[in-house]
Amino acid sequence: MQNKAKRKIDYKRVLWCLAMMVLGTMMFAMPAFAKTVNASDTMVKLISLMCSMFKYVGAAIFVWAIIQFILATKRSDADSKADAIQTAVCGIALMGIVLVVNALGIGNAIDSSENDAFNDEALSKTSGSGSSGSGN
Repeated sequence: MQNKAKRKIDYKRVLWCLAMMVLGTMMFAMPAFAKTVNASDTMVKLISLMCSMFKYVGAAIFVWAIIQFILATKRSDADSKADAIQTAVCGIALMGIVLVVNALGIGNAIDSSENDAFNDEALSKTSGSGSSGSGN
């Protein structure tokens, strides 16, 4: 038979865990007293932010591809040139995502929102009178 060692219970740790569980439960149970925003405006602003990020990241990748291509030309390395061209195409594709999103009409699909086009200016617009819902 094995002698089982007595387990020592760390009551201080148990108390801290219980306190954190109670505080976490209270955070989710208590409502946030925030201004009600229109969900479609929020989605339009979120998609505008993502499109702007894609545009700027695509521009940075395109510039990096140009630098790669120049360095590959200097070394006369065909594989590096091909990689640089693939990187440039990816950068251009990322910059063109805004056009694709607008062409698909996603702005119209989101609750017939007022902001039909996703662009950088859509991020600076604030929601109107603070009414909840889309009014339908």
